[in-house]
Amino acid sequence: GPSPLRNTLTFVMKKVVKTSESFKSLNEAFEEFNKKFKEEASKDGISLENFRKEINENLKEWEVEFNIAINPVRPEDIIKNLVSHSFIDKILDKKMDIGLYGQGLQRHLIYVLIRLSSKYKEEKIYEKKEFSPELTLILFEEPEAFLHPTQQEYLDFSLRSLASEEGLQVIVSTHSPIFVSRNIEDISFLIKLKRENGVTRCFQVSEEIREDILKENNEFTQLLKEKLDDLSVDERTKKRIRNILGDTDDDKRMDEEGIRYSLWLDSERSSSFFADIVLICEGATEKTFIDYLLKNEWDDFREKKIYVLDAMGKFNIHRYMNLFKALGIYHSVLADRDENNNVHEIINEFIESNQNEYKKKIYFFNKNIEDFLGIPIPTIERKDKKPLNVMWHYKNNKIEKTKINQLKDIIEGLV
Repeated sequence: GPSPLRNTLTFVMKKVVKTSESFKSLNEAFEEFNKKFKEEASKDGISLENFRKEINENLKEWEVEFNIAINPVRPEDIIKNLVSHSFIDKILDKKMDIGLYGQGLQRHLIYVLIRLSSKYKEEKIYEKKEFSPELTLILFEEPEAFLHPTQQEYLDFSLRSLASEEGLQVIVSTHSPIFVSRNIEDISFLIKLKRENGVTRCFQVSEEIREDILKENNEFTQLLKEKLDDLSVDERTKKRIRNILGDTDDDKRMDEEGIRYSLWLDSERSSSFFADIVLICEGATEKTFIDYLLKNEWDDFREKKIYVLDAMGKFNIHRYMNLFKALGIYHSVLADRDENNNVHEIINEFIESNQNEYKKKIYFFNKNIEDFLGIPIPTIERKDKKPLNVMWHYKNNKIEKTKINQLKDIIEGLV
C-alpha cells in the first residue's frame, strides 16, 4: 500500500529513469528477451509460442488472434517487487530486522521518511493567473513517545525547522512538557485542549491575549508606583518599594516582562500545562516539601493530578495566575503572609484581589511555612538552605505529626 517510503522511492525512480542509460539498456534487453524467450522451449517441447499457436488454431473460425507479450520493467514494478531494504548494525556488522530495535528508532525513522516525502515530491506547475496554493499538512501524534529527553529536543527542533519551510504545516499533539517548553517563545502556536463534562474547549494565547497578559502582569508595578505617592504609606515601606522598582524605565520593563515566561517555563514548570490543578507556591521550600509528601505520604492526592509550582517569589505569583487564566488551567495559591509586614501587605492584598474563573483558593501562612511547622529558619544570608532545612527537620522527626496533618488539610482545601 501507499507509504512515505514508497512515495519517495517512486518519485526518485521516475526522476532518474528519464535520463538513465542503464534503465534504457534494461528495456532494450527486455525487448530482446521477449522475442527470444517466447521461442524457447523446455526439453519436452513446451513453449509460450507453441501455447499461443494452439490457442489460435482453435480460434480460426472467429477470425481473431491471441498474442502473448512479456512487458518491460516499469519503475513502479521495480519498487513494488524488486526493491528491498535492510538495516545494518554497524557494531555487529550484520543485517537486523527493524523490529529488533526500540520504538524510539522506529518512530524517528517514520519521522525521517515523512520529512523526506515532503521534500521528494512532484512540483505542480500552474498558469501565472491561476491561484492554486500547495500545502503539505503533516500530522504527528505524540512524537515524544519512546524518545529520550535529548531526542525529544532534537525532534522538536527538526519539526520546527520543517514547519518553517514554504508550503508546509506541521500539527503535533503532545503530552510532553519538553515540547511545550521549547515553544514558549512562540506561545501563540500552542493550543491547550481541555475537556470538562464531555465538552472539549480550546485555549490559545494569541498575540492580542499575550499583550493583555503582559499588561496585567505590569499592574502590580503600577500599583507600587501609586503607593509611592500615597501619604498613608510609611517611608520604610516606600524605601522597600523603590528597591523593588529599581531604575528600570517602563519600556524596558515591558520588554523584560515578555521574556520572563521564556526563562521560567522550562520542561519542569511546563508540566503545569498538563495538570488538572496547579498549586502555585511562593518558593522552592513549599514545592520541595509538598512534592515529597505527595510522592511518599499522601497517596490519596495522586488521582487529583496536581502540579506544585515554584513561583520563585511572591512577587511572581500573579504572573502565573494570569497565564493559567488564559490557558484555562485551574490553580490555587499557597504563600507566606509575612505578617503583612511592610510591602508584603500590598502584594498579599493584590494576590487576593486577582480573581478569575480558574482560580480556586488562596491560603497564606501567617508568617511563613517554617513558623507554621514549628522549626527554625536559616539566616537571611543562607536563604538558599530553606528547602534543605525543612527536609532535614522532617526526615529527623523534628516536625510534629499534627503539623503535617494540618498542612494536609490545607492542601486538600486548595485542590
